[in-house]
Amino acid sequence: MLIAFLALIVLKLFANKRQSDSEINSIRAYEQITPVTVTSASYIPLEETGMETGVFEPYRKVSLVSETQGLVLQLKVKTGDKVRKGELLASIDKGLLEEQLRLAELNMQNAEEDLHRFESLVKSEAATDQQLDQVRLKYENAVNQVAVNREHLEHTRILAPMDGYIASRSVAQGSYISPGMPLLTISEQSRLLFVVQVAESSLSQIKPGQKVQVFPTSLADECLDGMVYELSVNSSISGRYPVSILVDNSSSTLKPGMTGQARFSLPEREGIILPRKCILNSILDPSVYLVSGDSVIERKINARLLSETQVLVQDGLAEGEQVVLSGHINLVPGSKIRITN
Repeated sequence: MLIAFLALIVLKLFANKRQSDSEINSIRAYEQITPVTVTSASYIPLEETGMETGVFEPYRKVSLVSETQGLVLQLKVKTGDKVRKGELLASIDKGLLEEQLRLAELNMQNAEEDLHRFESLVKSEAATDQQLDQVRLKYENAVNQVAVNREHLEHTRILAPMDGYIASRSVAQGSYISPGMPLLTISEQSRLLFVVQVAESSLSQIKPGQKVQVFPTSLADECLDGMVYELSVNSSISGRYPVSILVDNSSSTLKPGMTGQARFSLPEREGIILPRKCILNSILDPSVYLVSGDSVIERKINARLLSETQVLVQDGLAEGEQVVLSGHINLVPGSKIRITN
């Protein structure tokens, strides 16, 4: 009787242990299932905008160089002065040039008389055709020299070739100049070019004539309408491409060298956009966890940043696939999961 009672107690203990082990294994199995939230990959209309920092530059700049020689008698402008087309900027002493012109005209007159005389001599066979050719060449050279001296005399008045501002001045009143010497630089500022550096991936979506919003740093909260003027075919040292945006500056509020930002509206298209926190690694080597039944798999994708919180998936993800949004920290490929959203 006692033996039967002990046997019954042992059997009961074994049954309790089996039930306890079963419960513990169930708890352990549950604990190995990681709770996650997911988001579904789907195509949505995408109108991208890009902000780029840039610098204002003159729309046009003209450098004036001396086309004559002489002493600078008057220099009527300084850096920053506004000038009008045809306005007198500087005058050069023309005393020496006038004397050179007088001597050249006298030389031409003598050469012309010699030419007439030798033409008569050739007719009377008192001179040869060869002698006449030499005299004619001398006359032509004298005529050319007169033309050169007259042109030099005309260039003693330095006139503004266009409306603009004096951007730089390379001479001073009283200095002596010679042909080819830099004098002044004039920049047109009624229009300015806002030059930005654009990434290669965005360059193909920007076209000449495209509208752009420009936000000058010096004009808080003010937006200017701009237009893409030209795109460079050569990249800078940084690997980005200069894009010039034409901006009206008839008020002369903006100056070359000022900074700002340009906002490009890129053509609307469809794309898969994911929250940035779905990405497991760096955006340079991105991958995501995908739901596969009751577990996860890791997949490499191609993506680029749209903003600090969003990425655009360019390859590697299909519409409808479920991507792990949170809970990555406890996951490895093959981990069991429980979706909580």
